[in-house]
Amino acid sequence: MIAGQKFEIQTPTMCPECRKIQRLAWRNEKNIFKRKCDATGKDIIAIFPPDSPFKIYDEKVWNSDIWDAKEYGRDFDFNRSFFEQFSELLLQVPIASKASALCENSDYCNACTSLKNCYLAFSANNSEDTSYSVDIVRANSCIDCFGIIDSENCYECHYGDTML
Repeated sequence: MIAGQKFEIQTPTMCPECRKIQRLAWRNEKNIFKRKCDATGKDIIAIFPPDSPFKIYDEKVWNSDIWDAKEYGRDFDFNRSFFEQFSELLLQVPIASKASALCENSDYCNACTSLKNCYLAFSANNSEDTSYSVDIVRANSCIDCFGIIDSENCYECHYGDTML
């Protein structure tokens, strides 16, 4: 019941795992592709494949003043489906190639901030000289690690804190 009114809600037709997969289909942080920037034509690394229908800009271009997001504004048409209009908008508005900031010499990383000399690091922050790692914070010279914090010179470490 919602606000005293009973609604008929159908039971799901898919299993919980299939519903989870469907919900998470929008998220990609660990698959990267070589493709062209739709603004400059230069080769970039992106989380969108080359045949993606979306307009993808290199993250430096996307964060610059080269384009104006307000140019894509439009009035909502109440005579058309919201999802139809949202789909059109999604295909026209540029999307950043990756989600990373303040990264130096770490082009093959995503969902990261403040990385230096890292390679294939995902969901990583404030790390240096680290490769093939996921969910790391303040890691230096670590390889093949997952879920480590404040650690140095680690190899194949999982869920560790202050490993030196």
